[in-house]
Amino acid sequence: MNKIKWPDLPQIRRTPLTRIAAALVALVLIVGLVLIVDQQVGNPFSARWTVHAINDALQATYPGEGYVVGNARYTYADGKHRYVCPVYQTGEDDVGFSAYLSSGQVYTNRSLTVDSGLNTFNRLRNELARQLDTSQLCRDLKGRSPYETTLTFYPENNDQVFESQNPLFRVGMEFFADDLPLPTVLYTGFHSADREPPEVNLEEAAAYLVTLKQAAANQGLAYDYYSATIYGRNTTWLLLDVPAEAIPDQLPEENAAGEETDSETAAESTTPEPGSFDALVALLQKRITQNGQTSPAVADASPATGARSLSEQRFALLYSEDSRFQPL
Repeated sequence: MNKIKWPDLPQIRRTPLTRIAAALVALVLIVGLVLIVDQQVGNPFSARWTVHAINDALQATYPGEGYVVGNARYTYADGKHRYVCPVYQTGEDDVGFSAYLSSGQVYTNRSLTVDSGLNTFNRLRNELARQLDTSQLCRDLKGRSPYETTLTFYPENNDQVFESQNPLFRVGMEFFADDLPLPTVLYTGFHSADREPPEVNLEEAAAYLVTLKQAAANQGLAYDYYSATIYGRNTTWLLLDVPAEAIPDQLPEENAAGEETDSETAAESTTPEPGSFDALVALLQKRITQNGQTSPAVADASPATGARSLSEQRFALLYSEDSRFQPL
């Protein structure tokens, strides 16, 4: 078997000049590797420098206000990868934002998280949610199967909740259940535990709202609005943002013996008594008619309002001018 004979490589004479050239090539390769790694994962020296620079800038701008700069994290911000630090204020839960250093200038998104009231909104919403014992709520729903429970605020006709120039939720705002910036809404989604869910008509769907209000009252809680999504076999009912005063405290069959029922009242008058179960059903039917049932499988009884929901307003805030990092 013939062996392959490789040609001899030319020998480079080792001279001072070739040694210098080799050292320069190695240096260029090392620098290039460092730059590539720095672009992808950063380096500890830049991270420490960023923390010190941001801390010095904050102390100079807000002396004695107790700002604390956290460890830098290499992430994507303002169109490129850079070191970004979390910033907090000692003793103030609502002050928390991010900051980075670029060309000697510190940039922060304080306008997005603090000035808009978004941090305060999240804190108050969490405190509101902690009032409700969801386990007890599930037990009080009388066999109905909730798969989701949410407590939040309802904007009503307020379309500027997160306006940075005049925020509704201000830094340091205290939580008082009877004096909150916005009305409250309790939302629960219901589905059947059976493989084949039962059919649910409008009256039965409305009964879910009554039971939901009762379950909250059992814990000494009352909310301004109640919402429920009920999945029936052929129809999904969206009963959203129904005022508490439109929901009776109990179902018609739970009235005391001898009391005049809603049905008897309705027989005497074509207009249901406000706050009665029949009035609730009429309200939901009116909403469904106004919204137009575009799908036979979905009955939408949400209110007709021009104001954006809080979710829509938060989404708009994330893509507004206030969401951008601004010079300190």
